[in-house]
Amino acid sequence: MELKREFTNIIRFILEDCTPPLIRDIPLFNTLLSILSGMNLKKCRQLRIDIPNLTPEKIKSFYRDFPRIQEEMDNSRKCVEQIISNVSGQSLCDVGCGTGYLLNQISLHTPIDRLVGLDFTEHEEWKSLHHLQFLKGDILTLPFKDGEFDTVVCTHILEHILDIRAAIQELRRLYSDKLIIVVPRERESIWSLNPHFHYFPYEHSFLKHMLPLPSKWGIKRIGRDYLYVEDKKATPIAARHNS
Repeated sequence: MELKREFTNIIRFILEDCTPPLIRDIPLFNTLLSILSGMNLKKCRQLRIDIPNLTPEKIKSFYRDFPRIQEEMDNSRKCVEQIISNVSGQSLCDVGCGTGYLLNQISLHTPIDRLVGLDFTEHEEWKSLHHLQFLKGDILTLPFKDGEFDTVVCTHILEHILDIRAAIQELRRLYSDKLIIVVPRERESIWSLNPHFHYFPYEHSFLKHMLPLPSKWGIKRIGRDYLYVEDKKATPIAARHNS
């Protein structure tokens, strides 16, 4: 069963912020969560335990087979609104676009000439979005030239990437105007409901990976997510900034 982000955020608040780690890490408690959620939490746990031996092929295979729990996309409506308000220029690439839902929402609200989505696997939903361009590719080796897109968007992807610094370097290489990143505000747990490698409970938990920061940047908490914006030409819109 797929759920809206706003509803899963309530569940995450209860499990991450209200449930003490002493209870959260009890195997029996997580067996019950696995039954209720329909997700194999032992498989998520094993993914993190196996980090020293993981290969790119094993990681891709895991995520291909892992069930989706979010309806439509991982972003809340408020996040989508903020992403759209920060878009600029006439070309945009959504790295880790999934089904293309966010990219389509951007196309409906912004007059952009070129909209490209890239994901590590193809999705059936791409076939019905004929006005958008989709490619299969790897975030660590993006098949584009330097500065090819005015705006680059990457939402709920970096927490899944082991070599997060290399991924950030590729995203920065790709954009000429704005970089928009969304990551979940989440506390680490070996039994986490999400198969993530990185956790960002605080702003600095994410920002340390973005160092050195550019002259124009901003970060804003939206519910249980962080919206980060880099802007090469102006101050980010609707985000706390530093310059």
